[in-house]
Amino acid sequence: GPWLLAMKIAGGPTFGWSSPYWMNNLTLNEQSPVDEVANAKYAAFNSVPFRRLRICVSTPLGPISPLGSCLEHSFDVEWSSARALFAAPPITQDANLDEASILQALRAPLGQYRDCPSMIKSGFNVQCSSGNRARIGFCAGCPSKSCGGTDADAAVGMGLSGEASPEVGAGWTSYFASGPNTCRAAAPAYRNVWIWVEKASA
Repeated sequence: GPWLLAMKIAGGPTFGWSSPYWMNNLTLNEQSPVDEVANAKYAAFNSVPFRRLRICVSTPLGPISPLGSCLEHSFDVEWSSARALFAAPPITQDANLDEASILQALRAPLGQYRDCPSMIKSGFNVQCSSGNRARIGFCAGCPSKSCGGTDADAAVGMGLSGEASPEVGAGWTSYFASGPNTCRAAAPAYRNVWIWVEKASA
């Protein structure tokens, strides 16, 4: 089916973890043109059934490739809407969520974060220790921690809250990329993101 724009995230905490927009049926700035950098939630978010989600960083639509700015995620089940997805319990066994592609698309600075083969609790509506949470994405330890632990210090992706951090619409929270072998609250990172859903065929 056609790809429909569901949400645009532009800096700041508007679509942070605790934003009611993830789960309510309101829209925001629905007249905002596709290519305008702005926080917006469209009617498609509330009503369009889908199995595939497309996330584009810094550009409304870009190449789908390991080096591209967009990534796609396919679900095993059809969701009645994005709102239904984000109102669901945590989905953390979703191995399809490609952490490396998310880090690449968000332009996480190599060497400034702990790059682990698998991060802490990856998926949707993820909730980790110390208030680290992500609507889309994963939790992570600070750079000085070894891989394999479950004690989270930061969240990466979209719809975030993090330890000692303001909420983040898209990017990562304070403790994620504080520098090699450090564990401190640095500045969070904000990215502009477009979230699309592919309308499921009836």
